[in-house]
Amino acid sequence: MSILWVPEAGLCVQCGTCAAACPTSAIQMAWDGRRGYSLSVAPGQCSDCGLCELVCPGPAVDFGQLAGAFLDGGENDPRLGRYRSCYVGHARDEGIRWDAASGGVITALLMAGLKEGLFDGAVVTRMKPESPLEPMPIVATTEEEIRAATGSKYCPVPANLRLREVLDGEGRYAFVGVPCHIHGLRLAQTRLPRLKHKVAVCISLFCGLNMSPVGTRVALRRRGILPEEVAELRYRGDGWPGALRARLRDGQTYREGLYSYFGDSFSAYEMARCYFCSDAFGELADLSCGDAWLTEYVENDNQGTSIVFARSRRGAEILAAVGDAVLELAPLPAEKAIQSQRNAILWKKGWLQAKVSLAQLAGKQTPSYEQELPAPGLKDYIAAGRQAVTRSLLRRWHRVRGFQA
Repeated sequence: MSILWVPEAGLCVQCGTCAAACPTSAIQMAWDGRRGYSLSVAPGQCSDCGLCELVCPGPAVDFGQLAGAFLDGGENDPRLGRYRSCYVGHARDEGIRWDAASGGVITALLMAGLKEGLFDGAVVTRMKPESPLEPMPIVATTEEEIRAATGSKYCPVPANLRLREVLDGEGRYAFVGVPCHIHGLRLAQTRLPRLKHKVAVCISLFCGLNMSPVGTRVALRRRGILPEEVAELRYRGDGWPGALRARLRDGQTYREGLYSYFGDSFSAYEMARCYFCSDAFGELADLSCGDAWLTEYVENDNQGTSIVFARSRRGAEILAAVGDAVLELAPLPAEKAIQSQRNAILWKKGWLQAKVSLAQLAGKQTPSYEQELPAPGLKDYIAAGRQAVTRSLLRRWHRVRGFQA
């Protein structure tokens, strides 16, 4: 069966794992400014080996099996996943910290790891210079390339496309993505053993939700900016919690704070498969990192602070090797991490079974997980249904206003 059934069923996360794993390079991904990345398969090249389906995280993820295969020891919390230690902190370099989405931990760690020879490059994502609303995953081999990729990308990113370069290249590499990228990477590593050795460490960003490209178009059009006028775009950075920043082709600049643009209008364009994701914390990564949404930082921190989980022995070793000279980290109780992401946990886990049930009643296909998830109550069904209706009405309103163009 062709992998094309996955996007047709609304289950594609647009991660690129299938294209990278294809032994005959039969699968291609093309950017669409409204839908994100679309898949195509060259019939004459496809050998019908089925590897693309085996590494695809869209239809199902067995968290228990994959955690057992790639993580070792530590605590196991149904909200957080398996972890060995939890920290809070930031990069010591104030410039890195200021430019990052939260505390600059990942950027500082990658730059230090490259300098110290812990790995030979890193898979990261920047925005494409000639097409600034389009993400561009790269294999960065210099500190300058790593720094250019700083910050969140709230759009579909085929980061796993670069796994082909990792497999074909010399040396070992760090890999940075959101949870669905890590799911695809781990599935690929179970089928392509060489990939286990080639990835020195995999790092996940926390992820509450991700939007289709239309979300970005609406965020710009609501402020009178045409997408084709944009010369450079950043979703976060410039202090914390950051801002959407657009430099226009006529030299003008536009800035809107995260709290302003990242609201109901933006999240109305959450990607179809993202809507059913259960993983906010990157539960299958060696290290996972995200914003410290805690009162003490929300009220007093304009530079950024990160929460960091070391989930595997390798993740802990990388943190130790980078050392205190690069990162300022302190132990954090797991309950504080849960508190910091309580909304994401509610959306990803608390309401998930209700969202799945409602979608199945509407005749939609949904992913399956081997994972402990809470049973939904009536209030969960009401909340999930209300959210779905609100988003539908917002999308219709934006269409009437011409914001989606």
